[in-house]
Amino acid sequence: MQLPNDSQLGFSVPLVILIVTILSISSYAIFRFYFQKPVAIVNGLVPVATSSTKSTANQKCGSSTYEDLKNTGAVELNKNYAVIDSLVYFNNGTGWSCVSGADIETFRVISSGFAGDKNYVYFWGKNHYFTNDEFTSEDTLDDPSHFELLKDHSEWFAKDSKNIYLQSRCGSRCVALVKISPNDNDTIILGGLYWKRGANVYYNLTPITQADTKTFKVLSTDKTDYESFAKDSTDVYFMGAKIDGADATSFVALGYGYAKDKTSVYRGVEELEGNSTTRIKLADPSSFMVLNDTYQKDKYRVYWYAIPFEGADSATFELINDHNLSGSFAKDKNHVYYDGKNIYGYDDFNTITENIATMDDPTHFRIIDGCFAIDSNNVYTYGSVSNPYNSDGMIKWPMNPLNVTFYGSCYATTLGAVFSNNFHRPLVGADPVTFKTVTGNGWDGEDSHAKYKNGQVYTLGQ
Repeated sequence: MQLPNDSQLGFSVPLVILIVTILSISSYAIFRFYFQKPVAIVNGLVPVATSSTKSTANQKCGSSTYEDLKNTGAVELNKNYAVIDSLVYFNNGTGWSCVSGADIETFRVISSGFAGDKNYVYFWGKNHYFTNDEFTSEDTLDDPSHFELLKDHSEWFAKDSKNIYLQSRCGSRCVALVKISPNDNDTIILGGLYWKRGANVYYNLTPITQADTKTFKVLSTDKTDYESFAKDSTDVYFMGAKIDGADATSFVALGYGYAKDKTSVYRGVEELEGNSTTRIKLADPSSFMVLNDTYQKDKYRVYWYAIPFEGADSATFELINDHNLSGSFAKDKNHVYYDGKNIYGYDDFNTITENIATMDDPTHFRIIDGCFAIDSNNVYTYGSVSNPYNSDGMIKWPMNPLNVTFYGSCYATTLGAVFSNNFHRPLVGADPVTFKTVTGNGWDGEDSHAKYKNGQVYTLGQ
């Protein structure tokens, strides 16, 4: 059988091959453009793209917002950075904003706040420059492609292939990366903002001129203290400043900014106008202990932020550890305390009294959620004598806890009504029979009549 030639077909075989090739390339490009979502993880970093047919030029942010584009296929890299339609967005806590100048091809997430590409390092969504000295000059990093945070040192210290950087404050609303040394083996990070190079010890950018480099060490605890205290063989320091009169041999850090030696207890305070350390005059160093940031005690008394408060029984004083709300709640054999104060009392549902309530049963006091607490005889809510909606105290409501149904999310039902946050006023129109709490829908409660959010009727699109 004789096959037809090109002239009989009316077109050439090479032309067919060319058309098929063009269609194949176009189809592949379209697939890559619309469907490929790169999420590869390399050395703990998340690059936005390994390759792409889109432009590699730095992005220019237009008028489109994150809300406008999120339904087109957002790739969230972490809770703060996302990529949509070749644009990088950053969540600053109040909303998403476009990261101007980002190179989509090489953009990578470094930490919750840090990111980088081939040209820049970004901190909280903005270009992060470094300075050489007293913040008098700005420039881009020498090697942003290899910028990384130093492990175990939070976000204070970082490096690239050429330098080591310290993130330092340059004002109340300013943070800058400072190039502190070449990236060699002569710079040692000690902890917190302490570091040394050669014969010099530094806190932040300030040299501690009297420090003994050979015996200098940062004092760490298993509690939150940001490694602010340090000492050498003769002296003690808080945030780089010498504590006059402190005994270096017996000095120990206690956490949350507290420390002690054989004769005194100290509290260190960081302030914008300068750091300071004060002695707690009445404290007994031999028995002093830090319970948390709010409460401390020794064998004689209890302290609220280092201030003694009367009436608390030190021997039985303890934190209340329910629902991660223990910071302000504590109790002893006689009382329950909120933020260093005895709980206030209601005589009934309409009259707020000025009398401090004596707890009927402090031993069985427990927290239900962020709004309600109970003991064996009463229910308690946040509030104060002057304003039941302020959270500077607790209000005692004389009602049997067994007659109250708690739903979580600060909702409860009793007396044939639904309440939110407190029992001052019922949730108007809510049905206690069908009421329930919900999650994941934009509202937190619903019944047969309506949906609710934060104790208010919820409207779709709210």
